[in-house]
Amino acid sequence: MRAPVSLLFEHWPAAEQAVWLALFREADLGEMDGAASHLASKTRELHLHAWGRWLFWLQNRGELGASPSWQLLTPERGQAFLGSVAHLAPNTQAMIAQTLEQCALWMAPGGDWHWLKPIRARIRHEQHRRRDKRPRLVETQALVDLGFALMEDAQARAGLIPVRHLTRYRDGLMIAMLAACPLRLGNFTSIRLGQNLCHDGDRFRLRFDAAQVKNRRALDMPVPLWLAAPIKHYCQVIRPALLAGREEQVLWITKEGLPMLYWSVEKQLKAWTRKAFGHALNPHLLRDCAATSIALAAPAGVRIARDVLGHASLKTTEKHYIHADQIKAFTSFQRDLRPQARDRRVYKDPE
Repeated sequence: MRAPVSLLFEHWPAAEQAVWLALFREADLGEMDGAASHLASKTRELHLHAWGRWLFWLQNRGELGASPSWQLLTPERGQAFLGSVAHLAPNTQAMIAQTLEQCALWMAPGGDWHWLKPIRARIRHEQHRRRDKRPRLVETQALVDLGFALMEDAQARAGLIPVRHLTRYRDGLMIAMLAACPLRLGNFTSIRLGQNLCHDGDRFRLRFDAAQVKNRRALDMPVPLWLAAPIKHYCQVIRPALLAGREEQVLWITKEGLPMLYWSVEKQLKAWTRKAFGHALNPHLLRDCAATSIALAAPAGVRIARDVLGHASLKTTEKHYIHADQIKAFTSFQRDLRPQARDRRVYKDPE
C-alpha cells in the first residue's frame, strides 16, 4: 500500500478546514463568493491534494496547528518543502509550487509571496528542458488499432481467463475511445451512463456540462460510428460481468466491480502502451497524439485540434457558435480514423 503524501481533509485542523471551505463557498444572492469558487471540481481536487501535501509536511515536522498554515509558509520552510518534492516530475513540482503560491494569495492577500517566484521559475526552466514529447508520440491510428487488437484478443479467448478477458476488452475500448475522443482523464474517468454517454440514433455522444469541464466550457462530442458496436458489447456483456450484480452508473468498472479511479485508468493506459510501443503514453500524451495527427493530416486545419482538445479561449463573438464548432471539429477529426486490418499480434497482459 502506498504511503500517504497528502493529509486527508478530515484530518486537517478544524480552523484550516473552515478557511478552506470559505475559499470555495458559492454564496447566496447578495453575498460574496469565495476567492476560489470559480474553479472546476477537478481543479479544486488538485488544489486540495497539493495544499494537503504542505499540511502533511508540517505535521511530520510537528508544526501543524501551531499557527495558521499560510503564516508558517516562510521562505525557509517553503524551500525545504519544495525540496522534499524534487524527486517528482517537473510538471508535478510546478503544479505544487503554483498551488502553494495561489492558495497563500487567497488565504493572505496582503502577504509577501514574491520569494516563491524564483523557485517557480527554476522549476519551469526544468519543465521546459524536459518537455520535448515528440519522440514519445505515436499516430492516433496506431492507438485505435491497439485498442481493437486488445478487444479482439479478449473475444478470441473469452472462455479461457474470465476476469482477464473482461478487463482486456475494457482496456482496449478505453484506448480506442480515448484516441478518437481525446477527453481530459478526469472527464473520461467520470463518464456516467445516460448522463455523459448518451444514445444518439445508431451512435453515441459524450456530453459534459460546463461545471464538469476544466475550462468551464460545455462539451458535446460525437463518438465515431465504428465504436458503437464495441461500446454496446461492453455495456451489455463485459460491464455487467464485471459488476457481478452491483448497481453503478460510472462507465469504467474494475475487476472487483467498483468504479475505476483516475490513477487506475492511467495505470492501465500506460501499461498497454508501454507493451505496444516500447514506452508508456500517459493520458495527456494521448491528447498530444491527437493534436499531432490532426496537424499532420491537415496542416491548414490546426484550429480543429484546438476545438477537439477544448483549448479554445471563450470570446464574446464566438459564444453562439461553440456547440456547432465542437460537433464539426470532432466529426472532422474522427472521419479518417477507423479500425484497420491487423496481423493478429497477441498482447501479453501487463505485469
